Formats: sequence, structure tokens, C-alpha cells
Amino acid sequence: MARRATFFSRVRESLPSKQPFLVLGGGYEFGRQALGSKDYETLKNLQESYALLGYDLGLLTGFELKEFGDNGLEPPTAWRHPGSVSVVPLTANGVNVAVLLLPELPSGTQTPPERLVRQIETVLSKEREQADIIVALSPWGLWVERAYLESGADTPDLLLGSGPGVEVPGVIVAQGKTFWLRPYAKGKTVARIDILQLPSGEEDFTWTENGNIRFETPALTDSYIEDTNILSVLMGAGAE
Repeated sequence: MARRATFFSRVRESLPSKQPFLVLGGGYEFGRQALGSKDYETLKNLQESYALLGYDLGLLTGFELKEFGDNGLEPPTAWRHPGSVSVVPLTANGVNVAVLLLPELPSGTQTPPERLVRQIETVLSKEREQADIIVALSPWGLWVERAYLESGADTPDLLLGSGPGVEVPGVIVAQGKTFWLRPYAKGKTVARIDILQLPSGEEDFTWTENGNIRFETPALTDSYIEDTNILSVLMGAGAE
């Protein structure tokens, strides 16, 4: 995580002063049920570290929310747990971004419920009237996300996934309408997406790799010096 902070700083410093820039986080950043609960000190250190990282918005799962509550802690302010499809409007230097937070589904779900898909479509239709780009943060896992993207339903411009399943380093799907990315589970990489043309609600808009969208998932190797502020917080957390 200390290297992640350095990566964010380098990107911020490399961009022109008025370049839109957002940092978004998917689910399970603070833990997952299969790995068991974290102790108070570890969770508190993670809470403080993520607050320092400067995320604009993050998706919090029910397990993570309960972990914070059980330890008498509040999640970092940018992290939210959606009970239903929620829209968070963000503005980055004049660019209007609608971020959809997708709710968790019951364990064992193979496809998203039709009612939920229709609800998402209604939200997408409304948000396209005002947003320059629509990003969805999903905790559904690989298989449910894939089923949704292959269903023929309306889908967001970007789907940033998390949950069970392998990584998807970046692929254009849904007849070119959606860019889908899932990070590496162990947190040793970050994903950078550069948007060179905004969809702006245009019906015929499609993504073209290295045309109107570029992406990379750099590994956080020793070439990224660990941020000392984050490192000092994490000393007792056993995290990187």
C-alpha cells in the first residue's frame, strides 16, 4: 500500500494541472470473509492508511462494514456500502462522472436478477442525460459480471469489478460499449485507465483500445519507493 501511494503521487505529478483525475476502489480492500476477521489494530491501521491514499470513492462490502462496526470503527469517508443500486456523482475538473455502486448478491448467484438488471438500466438511462461517463463498481465476482455483460442488457461505460474469480486486466465487451477490468486479488498492482474521449451519453459510442481508451496494470515493484507516511501507519498492520 505504501508503494500504491507513491504510484498515485507520481501520476498526479505527471498530469497537467487541469487534467481530470479520480481514484476509485473496488470491494474487498479491507478484507473478505474467507480470510477471517482482522484484529482492531490491523483494521485501524488500514482505515488510517486508506484515508491518506486519497480515494475519491470506494465500494465497501457488507462483511467489511460489519468488521468496522464490530471493532467500533468507521470506514474511511470515501468508502460506501450500497444496499441497492446507488449513484454517486463526482466532478473532476469539469467532467461529470456518475459512479454506480452495485449491491452484493446472495452467495451462489450465477446471474444478476432480472429485476436488478432492469433497475440498473433505468439508472443508466437517467444518468446518460447528464453524465460525461458512467462507471460502475461491482462486488459480484467474475462469473456474475460476465453473465451481466453478455446478457444484452444496457451496461455502463466502465465496469470495475471485484469479488470471486480471476483478474481481468482490461477488455472491451458488450459490443464495444463497456470496458471491463478486475484487479489482481493480492494488491500487488494498480490499474490506470486513461480516457481520451468521453462517451457523453452518445448512443453510437464505442471504445477502441489505444484509440479513445488506454490502460495499464503496473506491478508495484521496488521501483516504487514506499511512501513514508503510509509505511509508518502500516508498521503494525502486516500489510504492504
